[in-house]
Amino acid sequence: MYGEQVAFDSGVEGITDIKEIRRWMNWVKTQVRVGIELEKGGSITGYTPDGSSRLQQFRFDLAESGSYERLSRFNVVRLTHDGSVRGGITDSGGHEVLVTGTIEDFATAHRKMVALHDLIAKYKLKVDQTCGMHYHLVAGQDDLMPGVILKNLYQLMRRYYAAILYMTSTTGAAATPARTYRRRWRAEVSAHISRHGSDDLKTHFYRAAHLSQSPLGVVGMDSIKHAIASRVTRYCAFNMGVINEGTAKNLMQFDDAGNVTRFHVEFRFPDGSDSPAQVVSQMFLFRALLMKAVELSQFGVLKADSDRVKWNQNKQAVVLLQGDDQGISLVGTEPGDTRIETFEQAVAFAKQDAKNLLTSLRSHLMNIDGASLNVLQAIVEKPVWQRRAERMTWKRIEQSLMPAERVVEGLQQDILRLISLNQLTGVPNIANWKYAASQALGVSQVEIVNAFRALEKNVRLDFDRELGSYIVMW
Repeated sequence: MYGEQVAFDSGVEGITDIKEIRRWMNWVKTQVRVGIELEKGGSITGYTPDGSSRLQQFRFDLAESGSYERLSRFNVVRLTHDGSVRGGITDSGGHEVLVTGTIEDFATAHRKMVALHDLIAKYKLKVDQTCGMHYHLVAGQDDLMPGVILKNLYQLMRRYYAAILYMTSTTGAAATPARTYRRRWRAEVSAHISRHGSDDLKTHFYRAAHLSQSPLGVVGMDSIKHAIASRVTRYCAFNMGVINEGTAKNLMQFDDAGNVTRFHVEFRFPDGSDSPAQVVSQMFLFRALLMKAVELSQFGVLKADSDRVKWNQNKQAVVLLQGDDQGISLVGTEPGDTRIETFEQAVAFAKQDAKNLLTSLRSHLMNIDGASLNVLQAIVEKPVWQRRAERMTWKRIEQSLMPAERVVEGLQQDILRLISLNQLTGVPNIANWKYAASQALGVSQVEIVNAFRALEKNVRLDFDRELGSYIVMW
């Protein structure tokens, strides 16, 4: 992975046929959906002017499809009740909106999420410290997935957990280096970036049990699933389900050889968000993470502790970021190793690790839809929890995360016309094509090169040698 040593478990054979890697990569792009559970605090009471229940009207406005196979206006499957969310003491509060997984471009998914949040705001529901957000990666059509792919996805989530926690957190106590006052619990607590429950259940919603369960060697992911479930049931950042709460909660399923017969994993992260840009960009982040797992599977199973020092720093950073060490083993640090010992050091480590992660995922994010990369990069530079600590409103956060609209005009548009209308083909290589373009458009090669650099920030271009021209990868 970018910025560190990498090693693989020699005891597990990778996918040696490159055609199989390509097939599973396409399977992720076309069959795997990313769904979301959006928790929103508040209650909906009273009646509309025509005498109907406002809660019933909210359900009607959501246009619930009632099925994960059928899409509605906002892709909402149903509205459910969650007693742990603010207002959940009665059926009029504690709302959780289930959004079905879709395979859409960023602009379409973002437009729908903005409209959904506008509707939610109309009913005075909003995120607070009782709200979480859970992402589901679900196969629309099951196939016999090699266990090595799931192992690599799991290893990536373990290795980069501090970075992902840094990127996804929103509603924790103020990120101050000293101790900070948490009004809700009337107590002084260490600075942290995510919500906590009561003192005895600080990590109830996002226990890091996966950090202490290694899948290397002959250990199968079915065993990992049961080990996590036995310790924290489904309350883990990498939840593959439990078998004692009915089929709906038994997510990931396996055959006797360790292959995945039903692919469904839930990433349970502690904080909710009222920023559609953040919500949608993380959909693309987790899909890209699965694509990276497929790519790595040609080499075997990634060792999360390939770089022992960074692996231990990752765990130390998690402890400081989430505010406790429940379920995390810090054994393995040796004298002389650089340690993460302060909140500020944990934030700096997680930020750099997040940058490295995005670099490793860049090709996959660009392959899916590069627009999400811009938002994720903005989050890494200043995560939402920091923006909230600075008292930024959700509206301002949304505006700051979304890149400004870009218009292609002038020489860039002329180049795009040559490409889109196939007006310059049969050229053997890139250098000759740019020279031919400068001749066709009557400008210098330097101007062409500069225009290309600007154009490629907005449009992905690939040179097709058989066509002898660039093609636009919309």
